[in-house]
Amino acid sequence: MATRTYLYGYPVNGEEKRVTLDELNKKWTWANFHPEMQRRIVRMMDDCQDAGHDAGVGQAARSTIAQEQAFYARHTRVSSGGCCIYKGYRYKLKPGMAHAAKPGSSAHEDELYEGYALAIDMRGWESHWMDQNCSRYGLKNFGGAYGPTVNGEEWHFQPVEFGNSRSTILVQISQGIRLQKWPLPGDYIPPEPAPKPPPTTDTPPPIIQEEDAMIVLVIKDVRAPYAVWKSNGVVKSWVRDGDASLEIEKRIAESANGTKPSPWDGFTYKEFKHSGNDVIATYGPIMGPKPDGFDDYGRLL
Repeated sequence: MATRTYLYGYPVNGEEKRVTLDELNKKWTWANFHPEMQRRIVRMMDDCQDAGHDAGVGQAARSTIAQEQAFYARHTRVSSGGCCIYKGYRYKLKPGMAHAAKPGSSAHEDELYEGYALAIDMRGWESHWMDQNCSRYGLKNFGGAYGPTVNGEEWHFQPVEFGNSRSTILVQISQGIRLQKWPLPGDYIPPEPAPKPPPTTDTPPPIIQEEDAMIVLVIKDVRAPYAVWKSNGVVKSWVRDGDASLEIEKRIAESANGTKPSPWDGFTYKEFKHSGNDVIATYGPIMGPKPDGFDDYGRLL
């Protein structure tokens, strides 16, 4: 993919100059333009070009000396009338020239906000695409066919957070108004987190867990001290953890280690080892609540 370039400056002898973004970043007029404004302008230029219109930077930041030079270049001193007064003299605009603010009154001048300028003159504005779309990028321009007109300068753009004049901007800065990171077209918007399920007071379902190769369903005995019952779907077993119920201990003793039917229910019990636990497998009915999905003998339905 070819490196994107932008118009830069103004034609000299009819020849245009183009720069890459890396080259633009090295230009004083751009480097002294506020970084958040840079971010907005670059996205607007890219989208403008993608829409089929060329775009670029005429001039962004100016030093106060450069602002004064621009003012003198565009105005001539007069004895009366004119459009403005600077250093006690009246001035009028030269024919064919665009107005330049008096030094000390332009948003182009550096050191206005956080050490940076806030205004920029764009190239490629003649298509009116930027005039139509600049508000999507947190920008306003000062003239044009679609947006409100300040002084007819459709090429001039400033951030929407502040007023138009430098004096107004300085007041707003003293009041705590700041540039915010503007949500630009194409920015990634993270999805909303899934809502948490409402709290419930229902009894939680039995815990299914895997122990070695044996899938077991864990249920508490209804009799204190609440020994644990496990089933692999074929037989059921009571795990002895040292605190099994007295009734289970009695069944074990009376079964004579698996050789004598228990007088309690007439079924045979067998004691064996599994994962370090003493386990008693029984073929009798389940003691306590029967789990869903199993029959009376602990087998899967």
